[in-house]
Amino acid sequence: MSDTKSPADSEAGEIPDGLPSTIADGSTPLDKADMYRMGKTPQLHRNFRFFSIFGFTMVLMQTWETELNVSVFGLVNGGTGGVIWVYFGAFLGLFFAILTMAEMASMAPTTGGQYHWVSEFAPRSSQRFLSFIVGWLSVLGWQVGNPAICFLLAQQIQGLVILNHPSYVPERWHLTLLVIAILTVCMVLNTLLYRALPLLETLALVLHTAGFLAVLIPLWTMGPKLQSAHDVFFTFADGGGWGNTGLSCLVGILSPIFSLLGPDSATHMAEELQDASKSLPRAMIATALLNGVSGFVMMVTYCMVLGDLESVLQTPTMMPFIQVFYNAVGSYGGVTAMTCIMIIMASCGVVNNIATSSRQLWAFARDRGVPFSGWFAKVHPRLGLPLNALGASYVFAVLLSLINIGSTVVSFPVSWAWSEGGTTDLDDRRSTSSPVLGWVRCFRRMLSRVAASR
Repeated sequence: MSDTKSPADSEAGEIPDGLPSTIADGSTPLDKADMYRMGKTPQLHRNFRFFSIFGFTMVLMQTWETELNVSVFGLVNGGTGGVIWVYFGAFLGLFFAILTMAEMASMAPTTGGQYHWVSEFAPRSSQRFLSFIVGWLSVLGWQVGNPAICFLLAQQIQGLVILNHPSYVPERWHLTLLVIAILTVCMVLNTLLYRALPLLETLALVLHTAGFLAVLIPLWTMGPKLQSAHDVFFTFADGGGWGNTGLSCLVGILSPIFSLLGPDSATHMAEELQDASKSLPRAMIATALLNGVSGFVMMVTYCMVLGDLESVLQTPTMMPFIQVFYNAVGSYGGVTAMTCIMIIMASCGVVNNIATSSRQLWAFARDRGVPFSGWFAKVHPRLGLPLNALGASYVFAVLLSLINIGSTVVSFPVSWAWSEGGTTDLDDRRSTSSPVLGWVRCFRRMLSRVAASR
């Protein structure tokens, strides 16, 4: 019997005989050994190092920025106490999940990520089926994330315009065009300027850190009189009308979960990371820990200076955090600068999300998990990028963004939410409708009608 090992028989980190000690694509011998064991052929250049992939995941996750954007849902469904304690619980749960994924990433650092791990660690009888299901969930999850993040970014831009030009009347088609413009710019960065992406991640990480202080310190020093710690940590609310505070807090868990997603994104860039089996798990764990802690600090600070929740929800800017910034700083210039930090960081997050979603699609196509796998799995010979997967991710996001204009099914809850929103003055010279509170009421009423129809 031959003693020759197949790729699957090699141990993680074991360098098979005959492999070259220097790899032209930027791989280390350990990277080459890992790819050999997993039965994968290296096709992408390893352009990332530890610090740049750490910046990549930190910027994509950007917990403190995202929490300011989406905390309104948790504040309505749970109150300040609910959103803080639910955030803490969600962070602990997700952190231990990331620890588990980091361990698997150290053993199998592949762009496929979760679906590949399932194919290795699930019971042999169900490996193929479970891997296929997980692969599709991962592909679809990352793909729909692109327009979702773009819409949040576009709404921030519209909110900033309303702040400085109160006569502006936002339209749904404005939002869609903004989304398409954002996607186009980010697509250019992911293709023509891809070689500069590691440098961009490093610069974005610096802004992410400096921006945290630039937003936090004004809220601490210039914000309204702080509420008592007891009121902030132990005031719970059922603004969604669920009839049970505990249930309301569980509904509000959507806010912290959304802001804590993303440390696993580095996994889908694993085949572009040098020394991946070591750098990848370290980046994932460090990202989850640092972003989780900074997000908690920002969340507590935000709740401390929040003031009257009802008036904040009814802000004419349509973005409650902009109203909180204005209440704290009292200066349009200051609020504009703070919001611009949020916008720039969200833009960098879109760049990274497009990169991640395209690599996930490419990897799954390489393993023949999607229709037209041969086309999606192609790598451009000159750029060294999965250009077809990138283009498909862009087109899919653009098509989803068009629903905002063309579908009456979608426009119905949008219009309903808008009409449910109240009015308030940002100052004495302006007022307009806000759909934020309306979205919460709309969601509750739609669920009630579905339940009543059964």
